[in-house]
Amino acid sequence: MLLATLAAITAMAQNNELAILEGCQSRPLFQNCGFTTQITYAWQFLDTRAGGLYVEFPVVLNSSGTRVTVLSLPSGNTITGNQTAASAFFTPGVRYRFRLRPRVALYGTAGLGVGWTTVVTPANVTRRNETGAFDFAGGADFRLTRLLSIRGEVRNFVTRPRFGDEPGRVLTLYQIGLGFHF
Repeated sequence: MLLATLAAITAMAQNNELAILEGCQSRPLFQNCGFTTQITYAWQFLDTRAGGLYVEFPVVLNSSGTRVTVLSLPSGNTITGNQTAASAFFTPGVRYRFRLRPRVALYGTAGLGVGWTTVVTPANVTRRNETGAFDFAGGADFRLTRLLSIRGEVRNFVTRPRFGDEPGRVLTLYQIGLGFHF
């Protein structure tokens, strides 16, 4: 019984991934690119010749950069300054990986969770809020070794309108990084 339990634990341990991705977000209104960091743990629960199915737990930290904002005050005066924003997302979901070649795979993922944001206005007013978030992504994974890969990904978060300082509902992230397979 002990050997069977140890064998099962060892087999499960070979189906885990930890990915660390860095990148930029797409925001045409901003003067500079916002910086993003994503850390994702994934567990593969189905493996076939064509690909695999995973449960993933991504955590995304996002700094939207700075943009010049003009605030109109009730007195008729205006304040011009920099507005900054930071957000975080946790959207557990599923991922399907399609194997193209032994060391090359494409994948798609979708998840549902929550997003938080903090915005600091030019008048040093801090606004914080949270909302439900849906994400979907596509990417490519290039295995360097059995345990290490290079990964590129485009991830979109869909939130309620006017979440944080976003004028719309979709936030797009472009990221590249490493995947650790164990």
